[in-house]
Amino acid sequence: MSWVKHRDKLHEAALSSIKSISKNKTISSKNGIPQRPPKLNQAALTSAPRSTKDLPSWRGEADFQAFWYLFHKNKPDVDLSVPARIVFNELEMSRVEILGSNYYKGSKSNINEYLTNLNVHEKKSPHYLAFCSNLWLKDAAGIELSASLQEHLKDFNKTHGANKALDKIKNSLISCIENQDEFQKASLEFLKSIKLIKSIKDEHIEDEENVIEPPGSTNEIEDENEISNESEKGESETSFDDLNIDFDDVQETHEAADGIAIDEEIDVTAYPNNDFTLTNSNYSIFTNEYDEIIEAKDLTTPDEAIRLRTQLDNLIKPHQTTIGKLANRLQRLLLAQQNTSWNYNLEEGMLDTARLHRVIAKPGYPLSFKQETENKFKDTVVTLLIDNSGSMRGRSISLAAICTDIIGSTLERCQIKTEILGFTTKNWKGGNSKQKWVRQGSQMNPGRLNDIRHIIYKSADNS
Repeated sequence: MSWVKHRDKLHEAALSSIKSISKNKTISSKNGIPQRPPKLNQAALTSAPRSTKDLPSWRGEADFQAFWYLFHKNKPDVDLSVPARIVFNELEMSRVEILGSNYYKGSKSNINEYLTNLNVHEKKSPHYLAFCSNLWLKDAAGIELSASLQEHLKDFNKTHGANKALDKIKNSLISCIENQDEFQKASLEFLKSIKLIKSIKDEHIEDEENVIEPPGSTNEIEDENEISNESEKGESETSFDDLNIDFDDVQETHEAADGIAIDEEIDVTAYPNNDFTLTNSNYSIFTNEYDEIIEAKDLTTPDEAIRLRTQLDNLIKPHQTTIGKLANRLQRLLLAQQNTSWNYNLEEGMLDTARLHRVIAKPGYPLSFKQETENKFKDTVVTLLIDNSGSMRGRSISLAAICTDIIGSTLERCQIKTEILGFTTKNWKGGNSKQKWVRQGSQMNPGRLNDIRHIIYKSADNS
């Protein structure tokens, strides 16, 4: 299909339709998994699919976000617990999806496919209850659900089907589906009926003078000092003790590697058709507010750095011959990519054999030499990225350190700039990013919730 070759245009068309349907031209976009509910004035879309069978589900992503911005109006926020907030948000999502499906008939099947492909399977989580509540309301509105969605609906009815109060609440929700204020009140009745809140009078709506935010948006915390920062002060996952090398393990690995012939040619075209730009197209980040960039020397003492450097040198030394052969082969391969040239008619350098007649005819003629120009890879910087997480302890981090040292030094010999970087998490169990996510209502599909530490072992400027 022609659209497969122009997937970027398909992405632009989807964003244009969101702006057109929602009548909001200021909506920004990003690549990633959509939030439910969407973030304020932003639409997220995963990469356009390569198969036509996945197209309806992908269109459903755009449709539900367009309907949210069209039918949902910012209202004073209701004070709810996290589980109640998640269900409350999803009922509002169901409302706008039902309204949108009534106005745009084709979107009904798109949203149906999108919901079918949602990864919500943990039945004890509030997200699953919210998901089933969405389907329950759609079923009440007469929207036909797919077979797999009907199975989820059966789970909800099995748990709450005996609750007779839900029948009256169902009618209230459907009757006021076009009135957001009345729908919110009926939603609170629903939460009370399924025992997520004790009574509606315990819940309150903030004054209109306060900052108005949509359901699921960030609630400002009145006193940040009350929030525990123990995880921020907790033990970092990054430790230079992780770089301690298990000599026995790595020795076995190298002895096996030394027995392998190194005369095989390096295949630099093994993956000619891979589009590596697509590998992280669906990767989303909840926040990078707490990420940090730090140099390796700031994570250890000078004495410890010297000890680790000596330890690595001792490990490499027994295999220097094999490493040298591999490094020389890599160097020849890289230098073969350079476009070299010669300067002629020089007074010193190599004798130019093409000018031998000049030497014979005029022995004193000085301009009979040539020199090869020294070309650098001026526009090339190679980044070596090391995983410093706890899963790399022992042999894995040892081999990573050895390979990085060999490749880095070989590239430097070829006058190619290199930078050596590492990454890990700052804290166990998420840290400040996860705390912020919990404070904001634990929205579905938040993306990365860890505070990331980016380590600079060597910058390209130090080449």
